[in-house]
Amino acid sequence: MLATEFAHVHPAPDFSLHLTLPEPRRTLAIAAGWAEPHPLAGYSGISELIVLLFAPRDTEELDIAKWLLEASWNYAKDGRAMYANDASSPTEQLTSAC
Repeated sequence: MLATEFAHVHPAPDFSLHLTLPEPRRTLAIAAGWAEPHPLAGYSGISELIVLLFAPRDTEELDIAKWLLEASWNYAKDGRAMYANDASSPTEQLTSAC
């Protein structure tokens, strides 16, 4: 990822995303099988928080992808992981896949 880029989507037919995902969502997403560490994560000048997020296949998975993308955007915006602790959060869906 380049300069201030926090995420990008890969073109068809893949549609996966690279994004900087703050903890603990990074660990949860990897454990649940939604993401894997970027092969260059942690190398010189590259954040250890970068992951490959697999493309969503349906609207339920799209909600989780949007939730993770929002976490990445919030982290890029102000350097803090911001989380909603309400019932509309997909946390339960994400962690139930672990």
